[in-house]
Amino acid sequence: MQRIVRFIPFWGVIALLAYMPFHIFLSQWLSTATGGLDAWKLGKDVVLAALVLFSICLVYQQRCTSKEFTILVGIASAYGLLHVVLWLAHPTLFRDSALLGTIYNNRLFAYLLLGASAGLLLGRDELKARMPLLRTVIITVSTVVAVLGIAQYFLPKDILTHVGYSLGRGVRPNFFIDDNPAFPRIMSTLRDPNSLAAYLLLPLALLTVRLAHIRDYAWRRKILLLGLFALHIAALYLTFARSAWLAAAVMFTGVIWWRFSSQFVRIIRRWWPLAVVLALLTGAMLFAERHNAAVDSILTHSTSAQVGQYDSNQYHWLYVKRGLEGISHNPLGHGPGTAGLASIQNPHGGLL
Repeated sequence: MQRIVRFIPFWGVIALLAYMPFHIFLSQWLSTATGGLDAWKLGKDVVLAALVLFSICLVYQQRCTSKEFTILVGIASAYGLLHVVLWLAHPTLFRDSALLGTIYNNRLFAYLLLGASAGLLLGRDELKARMPLLRTVIITVSTVVAVLGIAQYFLPKDILTHVGYSLGRGVRPNFFIDDNPAFPRIMSTLRDPNSLAAYLLLPLALLTVRLAHIRDYAWRRKILLLGLFALHIAALYLTFARSAWLAAAVMFTGVIWWRFSSQFVRIIRRWWPLAVVLALLTGAMLFAERHNAAVDSILTHSTSAQVGQYDSNQYHWLYVKRGLEGISHNPLGHGPGTAGLASIQNPHGGLL
């Protein structure tokens, strides 16, 4: 029985890895039949909070804590308490926005604490033995998400409205570059294209590590790995999330450096002139095609059929400017839920 209890945080991690990519989709769809959309949205956070508290208590009860874990618990507690203090200091905050802001901001610490608890309770050897299961869950789930995303690119763009997606219910049913219907972006079962792109980076990193040893595998596994890698790359491309593309390039370089640092250095030393020439040719081609509608829309997210006052890049700069002005005018901020996604819940608009 004691051994079973020690595995609860680990299986909680597995459950979250399997469920979270589908949370938005399931919440929107199931709530159309049952109602209670807010309960579906917040239910996972209630379960997560209970699981984290249970895991922390179990770590200390089993006497398998560490100095680093205790420090993490202290920082997370102080950070959560700070939100409560700031909320109390701004009693006029819109309640729903403040609650969501507090949840969003503290969610990362909750995940860190749950993962750390699972690792400490299992121990190094047991955790190492369970890593193949973790990788399998991550890759299996991300493959399903990637397939659905690629299918979404070819399906009618309003298809998700049939399962409850709408702006009024808090999730857009479709996305386009510069809001131009001629340039769709996929988000699969996640909230938006950028979230999908960020999510795909971890399975891509795991697949890249596997591909680093592709010579050691049978031909069927080689085909499977290459197919999965191509599938994830295609889904990442169709998000048209430029920051994620850049992050993927950095990730690939980091993995290659980690696994083949000496060979990588030798190749760079030998072939750097070719790399420079290829970079210059690529830059020249992009410059020559700068008036091509497809190239321009993909790289700049600005199209000739722009909808709205600003294009994507202008919105980025506008929000950066507003954020900097808000910091300069009020360095202590306005309290939780007054910026970012949480602030749009406020019917009177965000404060920043």
